[in-house]
Amino acid sequence: MFRFFSKQFELRQVIKRYVAILHGRLENPAGAEPWGTWRWALAKTAGGRHRPEGTGRRQPARTRYRILDRSDHYTMVEIELLSGRKHQIRRHAKLSGHAVVGDVRYGSKRAADYLAKNYAFDRLALQAHALTFRIPGGTEPETVTTPIIPNKMQNLFQNDR
Repeated sequence: MFRFFSKQFELRQVIKRYVAILHGRLENPAGAEPWGTWRWALAKTAGGRHRPEGTGRRQPARTRYRILDRSDHYTMVEIELLSGRKHQIRRHAKLSGHAVVGDVRYGSKRAADYLAKNYAFDRLALQAHALTFRIPGGTEPETVTTPIIPNKMQNLFQNDR
């Protein structure tokens, strides 16, 4: 059973989706397509806030995003990984100019400290949301989703209106 599922991850057949809260107002993708794609190449070794693309040879990396909602200071997005690089979502969000809220490595430590002190928000605003994969004997892929976005993320976003 383990091998059956791990093979799907190895072959990149599993669809992984996340929900994140990003700093600022991320604009809608161009055209009628609801999904946008970040395509910055990333090195295997992760950099930090000053060099999120990393150092060394870069490899193609693609992350799809779809805007779910906006508040006064944040944008909530659904994200789908199309490739797998270390800290890919966090690095692509930073390169887009909209770091993940609470990210002290790629975002602003000062902003994270402010949110922790004033709003008791002390986490990364990034949450696994759904996995789509094949189950043994199944003919179509199945999707497993988390029932809700964590309360701390919901409260931060809702109280910013």
